[in-house]
Amino acid sequence: MGFGRTSSEAIPGSAPVFRQKTLDDLAAMIPAETFNDIIGRTLDMMGQAVSTLGTSALDDHGQRIEFHKMIAIAGNVGLEELSTLSRSMEARLIAGEVIEPLEMDSYLVKANQGIESIRSYIGANGG
Repeated sequence: MGFGRTSSEAIPGSAPVFRQKTLDDLAAMIPAETFNDIIGRTLDMMGQAVSTLGTSALDDHGQRIEFHKMIAIAGNVGLEELSTLSRSMEARLIAGEVIEPLEMDSYLVKANQGIESIRSYIGANGG
C-alpha cells in the first residue's frame, strides 16, 4: 500500500513538525489493515482530546488529563513537537499556572494541524 517509504522528512507545510519516519517504521512492522485501524483510532482519540480541550467549562484537572493523553498519542504518531508542547502545558497546570484562552486557541490550532498532517500522510499513502 505504499506505507513502507523510508523518508524521515517532515511533510512540507505541516505544523507541528511531523516525523514521517515514525509512521513509516510502524507501517513496516504490521499489516496495512492493522496499521490503518491503529491510526484511525489514534486520530479519533486525538480529535476527542482536542474537542474536550476546546470546552471552556473544562477545569484545570480536566485539562491536565487531556494534555497528558496528548503527550503519548502525539509522540506515538510522529508529532513530537505537539507531544513536547502538551508536556509543557501539563507541567504548567501542575505548577498552578493558568492556560490563557489565546494560548489554548494556539495549542488547538497546532493540534488540529497535527491531525491533518497525519490524515494527509494516510491519504498520500493509500490508506
